[in-house]
Amino acid sequence: MKRLLALMIALVPVAPVFADPMIQLPERIEAKPGRLLVLEAVTTGKMLRWVSLSDGADVVPYLEHKALFVAPTEGEYRVLVYTALGDVPSPPAICVVVVGKPRPPGPPKPVPTPPQPSDDPLIRTLRPLYDADRNPAKAEQIIALIALYREAVRFAEIAELRTTAELAARLKTAAGVLLPPDALPTLRRAIGDEIGKGLGTDAEKPLTPEVRRQAAELFGRIATVLEEIHE
Repeated sequence: MKRLLALMIALVPVAPVFADPMIQLPERIEAKPGRLLVLEAVTTGKMLRWVSLSDGADVVPYLEHKALFVAPTEGEYRVLVYTALGDVPSPPAICVVVVGKPRPPGPPKPVPTPPQPSDDPLIRTLRPLYDADRNPAKAEQIIALIALYREAVRFAEIAELRTTAELAARLKTAAGVLLPPDALPTLRRAIGDEIGKGLGTDAEKPLTPEVRRQAAELFGRIATVLEEIHE
């Protein structure tokens, strides 16, 4: 009888026990107007939800436990993130992003001259393609595309990548993480054409130090042009 009781107890399903989930963000961080900032949470959770609590700022999930933040104007912006383990939600973590440095009070300053448009011919190619895109999510998508090409500058320095084909494969993998396949199709095709002009179409072209430098400069140039279009 004791053995039967023990067996019955062993067969009773036991609900999993979850510890309270933990999530943390820096309390305060500085950023530059119109420039991308990577926010990273420390957490025991797997899936995170990011929320911008302030108007005028964009927050887009980016890779694991990270998000991209951008705000075009100076000010203080609040970003919230939370997670869960099982059915237990975490308390939210909030970060204050200070865009631009606070200035001491002083006499009024003259209205600054608006920035002049870039003379890079690439912007004249890409801007009409972006403007013609009717996808309501295109503003978030171009932010992710900017982050992709900022990260691609680092890809050009990875020693394990030995040919332009391997570099292109790394770029394609990162694009698949950041963007849906149908995001900004005409804009991305034009960027691909520009990369083909700059680095050539030979897939087995070795990544010599000179080619790596050219690739890094080209990717940085593309990111800068996209940032100007986004503004």
